[in-house]
Amino acid sequence: MNFNKSIFENRKERSYPFLAAHRGVCGANVPCNTIASYIIALKQGADVVEIDVAKSKDGKFFVFHPGMEHVFLRSDKQISELDSSEVENMFLVNQDAVKTSYKVPTLAEVLALLKDKAYINVDKFWIDVKGISEEIRKAGVEKQVIVKTNVDEPTLKQVKEY
Repeated sequence: MNFNKSIFENRKERSYPFLAAHRGVCGANVPCNTIASYIIALKQGADVVEIDVAKSKDGKFFVFHPGMEHVFLRSDKQISELDSSEVENMFLVNQDAVKTSYKVPTLAEVLALLKDKAYINVDKFWIDVKGISEEIRKAGVEKQVIVKTNVDEPTLKQVKEY
């Protein structure tokens, strides 16, 4: 894939559809939104990988679906209520609700993994348009990113600005 071309140009050059992996490819002992789930997605030929972004109380970005802490972390607290050190010490559960050795990855870790490998569909972009944009640029993946956000005027203004 040539990320100097548009997603539409890259798609036109294919005789088959783009494959999208929602939160990576998970199952069995591999929870979604983990480094392992993204590696599996890439190995299975994903052209687009969707990631969810959450922000800790002290401002660190993690790849996790906000509001799903009770399901995937068995926590009554949202990541937004936790310090990054607390998040870094939590373990995700598998599909049988059994604790695994997988931790919540940082946004920087996931962007580094996906750099030059797939389009990155960043969901929950609206939680901090400026901050997430800075992480995207820092990782050098801006030509690979598709952002998913609200379409209200203030958010669209921020997207245009950053």
